[in-house]
Amino acid sequence: MSKEKKYYVVWQGNSPGIYGSWEDCQREIKGYPDAKFKSFTNLEEARKAFKDPESVKSEPKKNIST
Repeated sequence: MSKEKKYYVVWQGNSPGIYGSWEDCQREIKGYPDAKFKSFTNLEEARKAFKDPESVKSEPKKNIST
């Protein structure tokens, strides 16, 4: 069983952008206070959300780990 591809939008992090793996996303949010990010199942949705964070129906996740 293969996993569905996800894209990760980082709005607030070391280097905001769209990432194609959880590992890449983690590198950008680790150690960043109040990092905001969210996963999407397709690239077009991720691009729209990155350009217009207000369009995201649920709140972006906040990094609460230390």
